[in-house]
Amino acid sequence: GTNGGTRAVAIGPAVRTAGSGPRAFLALRDRAVFASATREPEPWVSDGTAVGTAMLVDLVAAPNGSTSVAPSVALDERAFFTTNDVAGQRAWVSDGSPAGTAAAPYDFMAWARFGDLAVGTANDPALGTGHELAVSDGAASGTRVIADLVPGPGSPTLPKMLVAGGRCW
Repeated sequence: GTNGGTRAVAIGPAVRTAGSGPRAFLALRDRAVFASATREPEPWVSDGTAVGTAMLVDLVAAPNGSTSVAPSVALDERAFFTTNDVAGQRAWVSDGSPAGTAAAPYDFMAWARFGDLAVGTANDPALGTGHELAVSDGAASGTRVIADLVPGPGSPTLPKMLVAGGRCW
């Protein structure tokens, strides 16, 4: 919070693209998870030092591969984010380390933190329900649909969740 305590941290090689600056920050324990680009947008993590700054996953190694990264919500131990790349829209969960970052076995959208859980919509292809109201602790076994608002394969149109006054809207 002071001029003396503020410094730039280099992100990747000097190859930069227009609009490559860090954005969409989430706090994950004592680190920040964010989107930035050296070629195309990718998910990154930083503890505020050059040594502690790393790409979480190289989504597509070739230029023009990854088209967008959107950090969504962070719980105490995991961050959720979505990507839209040559493989389509995918959901990811990360513990803040490259080794602990993996594609989620479900697709999620519109997440918000609600206590120790994230609430939003999830699509579990095995259920065939479309995106429905769900909660998650970030683990596949801890993610479940809590209401099938549109029975069958249809999905409700839900905006980003809002948590206020102990309720989720």
